[in-house]
Amino acid sequence: MHYKKRIVWGSIAAVALLVFIAFRFYDAVRADLRLEKEQAVKTVLQETRIEQVDAVRPFVGDKPYMVVYGKSDRDEEMIAWVHEDGVDVKLAREGVSSETIREKMLAKNPEMDIVHINAGKMQDVFVWEVFYKQKEEAGERYYYDYYRFSDGSHLDTYRMAAR
Repeated sequence: MHYKKRIVWGSIAAVALLVFIAFRFYDAVRADLRLEKEQAVKTVLQETRIEQVDAVRPFVGDKPYMVVYGKSDRDEEMIAWVHEDGVDVKLAREGVSSETIREKMLAKNPEMDIVHINAGKMQDVFVWEVFYKQKEEAGERYYYDYYRFSDGSHLDTYRMAAR
């Protein structure tokens, strides 16, 4: 009987240790992302006309970017793509809006579930990335659609494996 209690308590301790390690690992990964976002904001505030930051989102295309959305000193909406070689900045009005892209996607299929729309850059082209899922005969499938930032023209679609 005493032997069984040891096994139970040992198992509980082992599970608790694994949960603790998993949380520490998750926290470390999130801390790295937070640090990257903070550095991107600092860079944008120092090197661009953006004075107010509204959002920061990662984008991974040909290389990783932190995309910073904000407003200029003249209250103009701006987007900055921060990467290892510097910062690219555009006024939001230089391209189509994410809302225009959303409307375009839902016009194609009102049943789709758009997970996110994020600005990005692929092969030196500024893009809108749309990550969404739709129901199909085989189940749900996730997609990435890419639209040119400047005019909203469709560039590419990537299909993920069906669930």
